[in-house]
Parts: sequence; C-alpha cells; structure tokens
Amino acid sequence: MFGASCLRFGPCDILGAVMASEYELMLVTRGDIEANAHEDLIKQVKELVESVKGSVSNVESWGKKNLAYKVKNQDKALYDLVSFSGEPATPDNLAKKLKLLDDLIRFLVVKKESQRIKSKK
Repeated sequence: MFGASCLRFGPCDILGAVMASEYELMLVTRGDIEANAHEDLIKQVKELVESVKGSVSNVESWGKKNLAYKVKNQDKALYDLVSFSGEPATPDNLAKKLKLLDDLIRFLVVKKESQRIKSKK
C-alpha cells in the first residue's frame, strides 16, 4: 500500500511521499558576540536549514543568560529558538553543518511531538 520509504522514514501521505516533521533548534551563541554578528549568524542558520531541504517557520530570541558553568571560556550566552520543518534526514544533515560554525557554543535539535487528539472510548 505505501512505498518502501514510508517503512524506513516514518509518516507518509496517501501517495507514499515522506511527510515533513516539525523540529525545534536551540542555539547557544557566544555572549560576547556583537549584535550585527549575531543577526548574521541567525541568517546563516536559516540558510543552512533551507540548504538541507527544511523551511524555517519562526525564530525566537531568548536574550543573554548566564551559563551554569564556563563553556569554551564563556560564562554568558545568547539563546535562540528556531522552529522549522523538514524531512527525517534534515536534522542530521543540519547538525553536521552547524558543528562548523565557530560562534555557536552548543545546539540541540529536537522533534516536536504531534498534536493528535486522542479520543476516549
């Protein structure tokens, strides 16, 4: 009934094409970065998401926060939350490219849970 890609990659539509999933990307950026450089980094991350067949839906800046301990000799960091959608391979491909950015201290990509309504019987 469904193609082999549905069995390997997860949810598919009725024609057997792999459906896009929703993801969140938390970025932890160096705290001593200038505002212009931070904006350029966010723009670069958006371009990276699009280069791995994803689409950014929202970018939310959480501002500068103190770190619990020093990471890469930084005690403060800027936090940003990027919401995007993409195919199942998108997060892995994105992570490979994010590791090359020098201004990122840490990042984490998580899949959003589906918002299905469960009916009680």
